[in-house]
Amino acid sequence: MRRIASVLVVFLLLASTAGAGGFKKAVLKIEGLTCSLCAPAVKVALEGVPGVKRAEVIYERKEAVVEYEEGRVDPADLVRAVERTGFRATVEGDDGRKR
Repeated sequence: MRRIASVLVVFLLLASTAGAGGFKKAVLKIEGLTCSLCAPAVKVALEGVPGVKRAEVIYERKEAVVEYEEGRVDPADLVRAVERTGFRATVEGDDGRKR
């Protein structure tokens, strides 16, 4: 019983620290979005990048907000994913400044 409790404690500690502080956010400005029907294609492409937690594409602002795993995804990977859908993208910081 004591061993099971020890294993459970270790598991809970690992689960609580997995991903703690390991995600970053990037804002991508997207050129070429001409209608709101384009946004889902960009969202699917971004969420298809391994290490992306979630992506939200806002057609009205012509941008995507992407939460991704630091160290596993590089912002350039996100740009390439958008460009494979036929649009152009530039990465901006969380504060909206271009990088």
